[in-house]
Amino acid sequence: MNEHKVVITGLGAVTPIGIGIQDFYDGLMAGKNGVAKVTHFDITNFRSKLAAEVKDFVPEKWIDKKAVRRMDRFTQFGLAASAMAIEDSGLDTFDFDKNRAGIIVGSGMGGAQTFEEAHSKLLEKGIRGLSPFYVSKLLINMAASMVSIKYGLKGPISALSVACSTGSNAIGDALRILQRGDADIMLAGSADASIMPVPYGCFGATRSMSYNECPETASRPFDKNRDGFVMGEGAGIVVLENKDHAIKRGAKIYAELVGYGNTADAYHFTAPHPEGDGMIRVM
Repeated sequence: MNEHKVVITGLGAVTPIGIGIQDFYDGLMAGKNGVAKVTHFDITNFRSKLAAEVKDFVPEKWIDKKAVRRMDRFTQFGLAASAMAIEDSGLDTFDFDKNRAGIIVGSGMGGAQTFEEAHSKLLEKGIRGLSPFYVSKLLINMAASMVSIKYGLKGPISALSVACSTGSNAIGDALRILQRGDADIMLAGSADASIMPVPYGCFGATRSMSYNECPETASRPFDKNRDGFVMGEGAGIVVLENKDHAIKRGAKIYAELVGYGNTADAYHFTAPHPEGDGMIRVM
């Protein structure tokens, strides 16, 4: 079977060092550090103290004010980043076949903020304190679903949850869909907003998070003296497109995506294989 060529035509990002592609790029080039002391909740009794939080995010710039209240923070991130990517790609002003446009946006933990809120309400007021909107705010697929609804994307839809590789896997799976010819356009990426007491505390309990309280040196994954990771939040979305479709509509092309591999270490739930087995096989 001849595979269709696939290109990247749009980018969107909500990050701790910049909201929007230009601000994100400027932050990278300036060496900006998004790591700081946690402000989302009282960190006093936690061993780890730092996180990379998204600052100054105003969801109403991309989402209706009433709808914002019915979405978890991770969904807001995903919808905002998708809106940026669609605008960047020029699809917001182009009449494309929505039956052949889909989305794969995953999340590591989904609606962590909503889970904690719902649990507090349950303890405080009992079952009558639970909102009917909690289910739709909790589910990992809600970012993908809300983007699909907003833009009328009726093609393939999915939401992955594979921890740190969620975004990469989403892009890879979207690539395969386009290569097969099952769609012309796919949005792909991931969104997370799990800097909340339970997820933060649970990761701390695994002793996989850094206890270093210096923002400049806490996150150093390739240092021999590293002591763990630093939790972050945000969203990254790309528009992938059939190359012929993109050229025909005169789209700006960032790059061509030519391959994707997916393997499992089948070794340990947090530690990589000591011989790099999975990484070798996937490459």
